[in-house]
Amino acid sequence: MCVAASIFAHGIFNVFDSQAQIRLLPIQNHVSKHNTTTARIAADAPLALPFFDDFSILARDVQGEPTARPLPTLWENSNSVWINNSVGINAPSIFFATLDGLDESYQAYEPSRQRSDGFTDSLTSKAINTAVSEPQQDSVYLSFFYNWQSNGDVPEKNDYVSVTFKNTEGEWIVIDTLTIDPVNDNSFFKYVMLKLDEPFQHDAFQFRFVRYGSKSGMYDIWNIDYIYLDSGRAFTNNLAVDKSFPDVAISSGVSPLFKPYYAVPLKHFLQNPVFNADQFYYVNNLSNGPAGATYKTNVVLKNYAGDTTTLFKPNIDRGIVGNGSMSPFARVAVTLDTFPDTSDALQFNPDSKRIDITYKLSILSNVGSLDVFPVSLTRNDTLNTTFVLSNYYAYDDGSAEFTAELTN
Repeated sequence: MCVAASIFAHGIFNVFDSQAQIRLLPIQNHVSKHNTTTARIAADAPLALPFFDDFSILARDVQGEPTARPLPTLWENSNSVWINNSVGINAPSIFFATLDGLDESYQAYEPSRQRSDGFTDSLTSKAINTAVSEPQQDSVYLSFFYNWQSNGDVPEKNDYVSVTFKNTEGEWIVIDTLTIDPVNDNSFFKYVMLKLDEPFQHDAFQFRFVRYGSKSGMYDIWNIDYIYLDSGRAFTNNLAVDKSFPDVAISSGVSPLFKPYYAVPLKHFLQNPVFNADQFYYVNNLSNGPAGATYKTNVVLKNYAGDTTTLFKPNIDRGIVGNGSMSPFARVAVTLDTFPDTSDALQFNPDSKRIDITYKLSILSNVGSLDVFPVSLTRNDTLNTTFVLSNYYAYDDGSAEFTAELTN
């Protein structure tokens, strides 16, 4: 998370003092997003079950660069939804979908500073063939995790997200309404499981999440993650059973390498080359049983010296800590305790003007096999993170949530 105009926010700002000279507001654009075409994708054959998206596979633009939009192979008319790892807290796996008051050009739906409410972002699936034979008709369910606010703006009591299904007549039917719960803790994602009755079992079924709230910017934050639709499922009304998945997943980015910075000036760093001794990332066991896991991190250093760019992979096998068993539904902080060698000229070329240090985080677990789950869950087992030694400081990953404006 970062804040524009050199003012850094570390909390939630949803009430403004009228006497203040500077106030923080949600930004009118996500600076980490890449613009991509908004052209409608040609109609395809309906998707087959199962449908699964935990948003850990990122869509890419025409240059092959990752974007912050939903995968066009699974979603349609959803380019206003932001795929990120910034505003959610304790997500099931790395990356999730955020619904807010910004349109697909990353501007407020109604840019007035006065609050204006209405329907804004919509996360809409492509057509899915949910028609199943009679023995399976009672076993088709859609499930997902969600939370509100997290590192963003808290929704008002009248804000909500509607979950709608398209029936055989092509009509959108509201199946569930997500609202804030002021009593229960919203620091973790909550689990929802919805049954598809017979009117929703057909070859052009779609579902969507539609946000109602402020249209004036990045207010009233809702996050959706780990969406799974399939037949052969059962609702037991036992949360520990219903929300159990055979998955050990990376669930956060890695903390800063140069505490508290993700980027520092190379010259300054070499004068006092200190790494963050408390560096870590989180891993979730999403199963109601124990899981064995091994955590590793490989490092690549990219030196920019004049017109020459060199890559070097030091013999660092970092973070083999926590081998063995994870408890059911455990959230583990994996510590990293071995660092690149600043005295090695192959790693830190003294002629370099810039050095990029890229970590490849990976986990190996004994769950997630196709033998026990119809979708490969290894997609959330790896994550690349780059730290920069150049000519600037950066506190964070570069994705802004708030900006500053002067008041009278």
